Amino acid sequence: MIGKLIEEIKLRKYSYQTGKAYILVVKRFLKSGKTSREFLLSYSNKNRLTMRGVYFALKFFYENMLNEKFDKKLPLAKKNLKLPLVLSREEIGSNIDLIEM
Repeated sequence: MIGKLIEEIKLRKYSYQTGKAYILVVKRFLKSGKTSREFLLSYSNKNRLTMRGVYFALKFFYENMLNEKFDKKLPLAKKNLKLPLVLSREEIGSNIDLIEM
């Protein structure tokens, strides 16, 4: 099954790193004996990019290897937005004064 997965990844011209990551995830999934949801939950303590990678690797596996619809809906965490730092007029003025010296 892993050999066929490698072929599918090559046919789609996925990058080496993406293929390597997908193969690793699928191997772990198959060895785990867990359902796809249980497997995804085991990664819930990881960062959002890792979680997304695992999700899309399983989706690829189900849809392209097993010819099954991967209907697991996982709310993929969004990146925390940071508010921009806004300087007051006085702070801008003092910074300019420091540059001019």
